Amino acid sequence: EEMYKVFWLHGMAGSGKSSVANTVAGIIEAAMKERGSFHLSCFFCKRDDPDLSKPERMFPTLAFRIAQHYPTYRSELVSLLSRPEGAGILTGDLKKQFTMLLGDLLPKVTAPARIHVIVVDALDECGSAAEQKQLAELLLSLTNTVPWIRVFMTTRPVQDVIGLFGSSGGTSALLNINEEKD
Repeated sequence: EEMYKVFWLHGMAGSGKSSVANTVAGIIEAAMKERGSFHLSCFFCKRDDPDLSKPERMFPTLAFRIAQHYPTYRSELVSLLSRPEGAGILTGDLKKQFTMLLGDLLPKVTAPARIHVIVVDALDECGSAAEQKQLAELLLSLTNTVPWIRVFMTTRPVQDVIGLFGSSGGTSALLNINEEKD
């Protein structure tokens, strides 16, 4: 049975979503060190931190962290950033950033033996509602084009994002932390 490509944990403020995201990241990091079975990249959003609340920071941060694990990707990324079309990518629109930094480059990486997990905590604290939906859509699309990528995401209940998961074809799981007993 194939594991979910995207797991979205949502719930009200203060319900423990960030604690779960930190725990998941810690478990994956331990598995990465002990068994080499995973790679991990994280982006923890914070509304009151200018560096962690701007949507245009997410994809460059993930690209940097992913490049630390895959020499082929790192080489392609450095090449892109040194060309004229790579100029201004760090301030470009989200779709352009995603396409250039991740969407076009990651499929070129030979499928590694490891699953790469991207943990995004508090997506609802990153930009406007429209930007949050776009970030979620782009991350969901990445899991459809790069079979070795998985995403673990947390947010408060965001209806636009909930709608995305209904159309994901069973490759994603949605869990409301407030409805769980344990």
